[in-house]
Amino acid sequence: MKEADEFVDITLVFGKQRIACHKVILAGMCDYFRRMFLTNMLERGSQEFVLKDISASTGVLLVNYLYSGNIDITQLNAQDLLAASEMLLLGALKKKVEDFLLSHTDSVNCISIINLARLYDLKTLLADARSYLQEHVKEVVETEEMHLLQEGDLIEILEANASQEENFLFIQMWMRSADGRTDRFNDLMQHVSLSQCSKDFVCRTVMAEKLMHNTRGMTLIQEFMESSRSTQTIVTGCG
Repeated sequence: MKEADEFVDITLVFGKQRIACHKVILAGMCDYFRRMFLTNMLERGSQEFVLKDISASTGVLLVNYLYSGNIDITQLNAQDLLAASEMLLLGALKKKVEDFLLSHTDSVNCISIINLARLYDLKTLLADARSYLQEHVKEVVETEEMHLLQEGDLIEILEANASQEENFLFIQMWMRSADGRTDRFNDLMQHVSLSQCSKDFVCRTVMAEKLMHNTRGMTLIQEFMESSRSTQTIVTGCG
């Protein structure tokens, strides 16, 4: 029916892409269009409707989906399809994209998927991606997506990970992955226990971190020295 363009009575416009459609099909498959047609949101006499927030490529996929029920979801178009399904009230499509992402989460895209799941309230996907992050944290923090990791998600990592030395390194990596994060260092250090770090690590790594060179940082180092019961030995070792 769509291929023949018979009895079309509405044209959807996505950028420069114009697609002739049937109102009855759109209304039957999509609550957004049904409500639009029932409430006469179109200007009187208009046979075109512009969806300016949806790209041409995504628009073609959406129309084909509304007519056939089938859609080719990829990692490249998943985010655009989520945005479109949210806008057009396409709950079934939103679920299809969520299912796709559930089976395509890896260390490279894990952080992006967490952010997407949170943005579009995909609870199952969010729980799954956060679990993946905890299980593969060492690989994930080495990826180019580290700058996308939200502070709250970093704190969850710090609280779940037993290695305090790793936690300090994770904080360093997060701080350096994006501008404007240095003022969060002291607060994040509340989630690291230097007393569980080795003397060598504190001397070589912690004390070499410039963000530790302030009153708060020196206090933490002093507390570490005192807990070691041998301040003189530590000072000598670090020298």
